[in-house]
Formats: sequence, C-alpha cells, structure tokens
Amino acid sequence: KGSDINNYESIKIKINSGKKLTLYRKLSEKTVDHIDSFFQKKHHHWTGLKKLPGSENNLNSHLKYPIDEATINIYAGDGGNGIATFRREKYEPMGGPNGGDGGRGGSIFFEADENVNTLIDFRYVKNYRAQRGENGKGSDCYGAGGSDLTLKVPVGTQILEEDNKTLLFDFTKENETFLVANGGKGGFGNTRFKRSTNRAPKKFTKGAKGEEYCIWMQLKTIAD
Repeated sequence: KGSDINNYESIKIKINSGKKLTLYRKLSEKTVDHIDSFFQKKHHHWTGLKKLPGSENNLNSHLKYPIDEATINIYAGDGGNGIATFRREKYEPMGGPNGGDGGRGGSIFFEADENVNTLIDFRYVKNYRAQRGENGKGSDCYGAGGSDLTLKVPVGTQILEEDNKTLLFDFTKENETFLVANGGKGGFGNTRFKRSTNRAPKKFTKGAKGEEYCIWMQLKTIAD
C-alpha cells in the first residue's frame, strides 16, 4: 500500500514469493537501485527506498540509527495461593492441617537468536504473559510452578525502560539471556502455621503478584 511505503519503519521486501518478510536494513546503493526499479514497475505507488521520510534522498542517513523498534507490555505470572485444609480420616477426625503451598509464577526472559533478524512481530503482539502458579492442594500437595516465557530477539537488540532512555540490557552475542520480570512467589498453606499453641491453624496466604513492565526494544544497525 502506498501509505505503508511512505513510512520507512514499515518498509518490507518480499522474497521467496512473499512467504518471508525481511525488514530492509543495510543495502548497497546498487541493490537499492535494483529494488526500486523492480517495484516501480509493479506498483505505481512505490516512491523508492532513497526517498525515505526525512532522509533528504540520502539512504545512508537513516542507516546510522536504529530503524527497527517496538514497545511491549510484559506480565510475569502471579504465584498460586496457599490453602487451608485438614486431614480427615476414619479413625482420626481431628487430624492436623495439611494445606500445601501455591506454586511460583513463571518469569519472563529475553534471549538473543541469530535466526531472528527483526522486531516486527512485537509490533503486532503487544502483551506477553507468563503462566500463573497453581494453587496449593490438600494432603500437603504443593501447586505446580508456572512455565517461564522466553522471547526471542535479534542479536543487536537493546532493552530499555519505559522512558526509552534507561538501558537494561544490550544483546551482543548469540544465546545471551536476560531475566526481565520475576514471577511471584507462591502463598503458604496452613501447614506452615502449625504451632504448639495452635495445632489447627486456618491461616493461609495468597501468592505474590508477578512483576509487570512496559519495555522498549530497539535493534541497532550501523552503516558500512
């Protein structure tokens, strides 16, 4: 679409019959001329890669700065709640407490992957949630922990706080990982509160909330 072409952040080059979209970043002058020539024949709205907004017809002026960025909301999983239950057996009607603890909520990680080369997927999906921990159960059964969530980003991605200024992490090599949000701790079941002075506690605690953040990401590109 013509409106998309005029926005340099939305320029995508179709390859492999349109099955794969690669964000245009570093291209030689000759390659740019070939691409412009091809698309101008196919689409009369094509304005040309050299005419990117603000570039003053100088392609390399944009390549010196990040051109691929996204902002997302991340929510680590909440911890599961503890539970207050009591043992009830045929010949032991006054059994003690056996409420289990809740499971820990899942955490969220970023990981650098050389097979990922753009942040475009993060522009369409803005919210990411790790799994909540399960609640505790009777018979001293603990709730299962929530699964962690790992988000794959290209090497060269910078993770920043919501202000888009404070750098949290800079991915410089393959397989680097960064823990960005911790899952909440699970709550305690009433077994935890059994004392010599209180053999049948009804107290239990709820799980803690997982960490929540708004995160900026930008992919660095450097002109040759």
